[in-house]
Amino acid sequence: MASPYACCRSPRPDEGFESLSARKSYWATEIALSSRIVSVLLWKTRQMIGKIKNTLHSSLLPAEPSPLLLWGILTLVAMLLLFLKLSSPNDLMDKDQERPAAYVMDVVQNGHWVVQTDIHGDITSKPPLYTWLAALASLPFGHANLFTLSLPSALSLLVSAWLVFIVGSRSFNISSGFFSALTLLVSMT
Repeated sequence: MASPYACCRSPRPDEGFESLSARKSYWATEIALSSRIVSVLLWKTRQMIGKIKNTLHSSLLPAEPSPLLLWGILTLVAMLLLFLKLSSPNDLMDKDQERPAAYVMDVVQNGHWVVQTDIHGDITSKPPLYTWLAALASLPFGHANLFTLSLPSALSLLVSAWLVFIVGSRSFNISSGFFSALTLLVSMT
């Protein structure tokens, strides 16, 4: 007895072929039809993506972003990274970080602006610019804390990102300047 679904079922590849050439012809037709369907689908997909891109570019995205907006985004990213650094566990005891903190405390507590010493009485061997900047940030608080110790390096990173943004914008375009500055900000933390 024949199956009721025999009319809807496609023949198996080895059924109904008298010769090998008929089988090859069948498979060549199937492959050609499948590749045609795939190419039409890809063409339609490309058309839809092109329409979406044109809609986005014409209605949502400005022709060229505002430099002031990009400066604000860079500043916001720098502030976010500073907040993340301050909220994470401090690394003052890691990699000899307690010595610069001791130099800053010597300036704030003892007023030794020219020659700083650490807690052992050793004179500093580093240039004093960081110490001076961190001490200036610590003066309103009266003592050095993690925020005042991180502020000079965060501000110098932000100024460096702004300079990279300016140079990149003038040398190439505003987008490349922005992404270069953003890469600098993210990679230096």
